Amino acid sequence: VNATIADPQGEVTILDDDVEDEPGFVGVNPGSTVVDEENLSTGSNPNSGALVKTGTFTVIAEDGLETLSVATGGGTPVQVVVNGNFVPGQSLTSLGLVQIEFTSLSGPSGSGQYTIGVTATLLGDFEHIGANDDQIVLDFDIDITDVNGQSASATRTATVVDDAPVLEADTDSVDSGVVGPATGNVLTAVDIGGG
Repeated sequence: VNATIADPQGEVTILDDDVEDEPGFVGVNPGSTVVDEENLSTGSNPNSGALVKTGTFTVIAEDGLETLSVATGGGTPVQVVVNGNFVPGQSLTSLGLVQIEFTSLSGPSGSGQYTIGVTATLLGDFEHIGANDDQIVLDFDIDITDVNGQSASATRTATVVDDAPVLEADTDSVDSGVVGPATGNVLTAVDIGGG
């Protein structure tokens, strides 16, 4: 908009050189986390510390982050960022066995990058059905919008590795001269009544 204003000292022309900026880039960086059932208390290598994985993921909103939500399995999204503010204490659970908690938000960097802190916890073991079903991959859908209403989305994954059974050598026997079957239990290595 250009305007000319006349006053007793002369004319002043105001030129509006404001050109609307192009909207900034908006994006989500995908990624993944791996947890292993062997670390459960009933697993082949119990380690409660290994059941919890901490990390981060990043999103880019050059003009400013307005909202960030995460959903899994088509469920109701969890609002992690609302009106540009981090909402503490947000978490969601996939299939009741992997909990994702959102722990922090930092940024923006000079390039508009925001970093979200995440903790993933394996709560129990999955029912693995097939012979080749040694991993289950869970999708977590991330959606963001910037202050201009632009949006972007991506999927992060959590992979749960099945704990393989462990076979141990075991024997059972009967005493010399005793007729009858060996009645031991190779699962518990206890002889029930023979030799």
